[in-house]
Amino acid sequence: MEFYEPFQWTGYTAEERIGEPETFDDALDRITMYFSEIEHLADRSIRYLTSLEPGRQSINSSTFPFRQKLDLLGWIISDLKDVIRFNTGRAQTDVFFLELKEMCLQANTLFRNVRRAKRQYRQSYEPVKVLDASSLATNLRSTVIEPLDPHQLLDISDFICYAEDQFEQFFLDTDVLCSKAT
Repeated sequence: MEFYEPFQWTGYTAEERIGEPETFDDALDRITMYFSEIEHLADRSIRYLTSLEPGRQSINSSTFPFRQKLDLLGWIISDLKDVIRFNTGRAQTDVFFLELKEMCLQANTLFRNVRRAKRQYRQSYEPVKVLDASSLATNLRSTVIEPLDPHQLLDISDFICYAEDQFEQFFLDTDVLCSKAT
């Protein structure tokens, strides 16, 4: 090539080029990425399922809180369960989605707690105060002390990834995953 250098492998490892990986930041990135996939799939599912019935208005749920998205999705799924086949095995769709919703809400709680904790915790591996849902409901009277290290964050990341995978599997037999509703 006359003006540009062609692509070639350098042979350097990632550690040689950018240094040791930051395990704490990597775990936080994974948690954020997996949870954002759950939220995106919830939005896509709502848009796709509301578009199936001619009289139903399309709903832009991107500004809804996560719990409200799942509540709306549960209502829509309950309404369409006789029309659309969801991947529930032999379980009833309502019961199956209720359990899936609880798992996604637990993933949401873990995600929110980690986001609050990361402001206080930076590479020191010291215990940090993490507010739980009950302390928020009681005007922040109590806090839970949770020591967080990268290994625990990766466990949280694995659970959120599992929840995302199960959420996606629920819609496997529908056209939600391949719809153009993005």
